[in-house]
Amino acid sequence: MSNKILQANFEQAKTYIDQGDVKSLKQHIDKYPELCDSIYGEDKPPSHENSLLLYLTSWPGGRTNGADSARILLESGADPGLRFHE
Repeated sequence: MSNKILQANFEQAKTYIDQGDVKSLKQHIDKYPELCDSIYGEDKPPSHENSLLLYLTSWPGGRTNGADSARILLESGADPGLRFHE
């Protein structure tokens, strides 16, 4: 998958997280499971801009259905040990 397509799918997943739409998030993650991996390299460490789990938790208590979204991401392979870097 090209970086452009991966980024577009990543942005769509962020929209589902913002909307609290867990059904669509689950369907999207089922279709694109690689989105649960952090999209980063040595030149771009993990942040809320490249990890869905870090994005979800960057606004604690502020995301509708946040616990359900976290469960979906974790069950789909998101790394709970990933650490945020600025």
